Amino acid sequence: MPAAEAGLQIEFIRTLKAFRKANRVPSMLAERGDHPGLVRIFSAMEACSSYRPWYDKASGKTLFKPITGPCLHDSFYFSDAQFGLCSVRVPTWAPFRLQVDFNGHGWLARPLTQAGIGFDTADHAFLRIAAPSEAQHLADRLDAATLHRHLDHWAQRVCPVLSHFGNGVHWRFMQVEYATDGGGSTNRRGSNPCTRPSCAPPCT
Repeated sequence: MPAAEAGLQIEFIRTLKAFRKANRVPSMLAERGDHPGLVRIFSAMEACSSYRPWYDKASGKTLFKPITGPCLHDSFYFSDAQFGLCSVRVPTWAPFRLQVDFNGHGWLARPLTQAGIGFDTADHAFLRIAAPSEAQHLADRLDAATLHRHLDHWAQRVCPVLSHFGNGVHWRFMQVEYATDGGGSTNRRGSNPCTRPSCAPPCT
């Protein structure tokens, strides 16, 4: 997702507390439209886990020692044809632990529209779904294999260096939020309001 290809410049954030990146994007999306493509790239120095070479005098071997420090992160915000607004946060230090955010309601809204099922939303919540049981059936179609294909595709687009790791990447859920009120009760299985997978090359 090159910035130049989308006609964008990378915005460097000098002070992380100046604003929340996610709060800036909706207005940009409203201005450009929700067609698929890159919306914004933010860059900032943030904490990152990595490794450094360490010589063990006792064994005479050089090992990798875990470290934590500030490194440059690029956050790619883009509109996906199936998942709507998504983001991928990419650290520039190995092992490149990506963090992906997407809204399950954004995904579900598309098959609902295609099926002609009416709905009303506010922010990340469904206020009304005309056919809840049919909506649940559609939500159940989002399986792990489909999600993995999209995650792998996004990862390759924003962090092509991962292709050098022969064992691929391992995805895990860092944070999954479910609605517990009436407005989200029809979406508990397949349409999580906020899903945050992360990945890193598997340890060998």
